[in-house]
Amino acid sequence: MRPAEGDWFDIPLQCLTPKGLENILVAGRCISADREAQAAARMIPTCFFTGHAVGLTAAEHIGNNNKKMK
Repeated sequence: MRPAEGDWFDIPLQCLTPKGLENILVAGRCISADREAQAAARMIPTCFFTGHAVGLTAAEHIGNNNKKMK
């Protein structure tokens, strides 16, 4: 099943990278979001998918000869 068109949202990768820190990714309720988006980010499926995105990003980083993440 898929949600109805317009009844979903994207989370940009920049929301998972904290300012001022290098080579750190965050997931779940730690992501950077405004008040409205944070309410949706606290849901378990959203936490699962941000964790999955962080894992894939980290694996890709390792596969790219440990180049610095920005």
